[in-house]
Amino acid sequence: MAAPAPGNAIVQRPHRGSSWLVFSGLYIALTVWIFVGPKLVSEPVFAWVKNSGYVILMLTGAWVFRDGFARSWRTTRQRPLLAAGAVLIGLALMAVASAVSHLVTFVAAAPATGANQASISAEVLVASTSLAGGLVFVGTGGVAAPVVEELVFRELPFARLRRLLSTQAAFTLSCLVFGAIHLRGLNEWPLAILYVGFSAALATAYLVSKRNLLVSITAHVVWNGTGLTYLVLTAA
Repeated sequence: MAAPAPGNAIVQRPHRGSSWLVFSGLYIALTVWIFVGPKLVSEPVFAWVKNSGYVILMLTGAWVFRDGFARSWRTTRQRPLLAAGAVLIGLALMAVASAVSHLVTFVAAAPATGANQASISAEVLVASTSLAGGLVFVGTGGVAAPVVEELVFRELPFARLRRLLSTQAAFTLSCLVFGAIHLRGLNEWPLAILYVGFSAALATAYLVSKRNLLVSITAHVVWNGTGLTYLVLTAA
């Protein structure tokens, strides 16, 4: 085959196949910061770094996984009722997970909250002192964090790693890891039911909707956003 003439040279696009690895590395770094940050710096500095990290990751993820967003948007337009129904299924299952977790906590006489919830409560007290603080808190925890977590725990294991992981393996692994990173010790074991249940609910919604990333993001954002808004308003 003859080489293309200089004027007709083929311009190759940069290879993006490993860009999700960079995104994953940034998420791991942020997760490590969430675990160790409170021991190293003051609460305001810790919260600023964490919130900035989630926003940066959300914007980075929107670029890295733009094909996943485009695919999900097409699916939503083609089957809007399925998408809406899957969101409701996800929210309903999250409510069930919350109820079961509370029941187990009550029966086991275990603490109703863990270190993760305690950290959120501390941020609520600071955020509720001003409108700007409240908006940043809800925007980060209610929008940016859910988007990032859905990219990590739905798009990565179920789509990007589809050739390496079966659906069952992706489901189990994503739920266990999601639960683990939200716990701060073995004494918080009843809360594992809550977080593993949340992940299972969102994964179910994702799969029911034919791997529609926008469905799991919407359910996650509605759940987190509603809860955090309520906390800020009642603390004000």
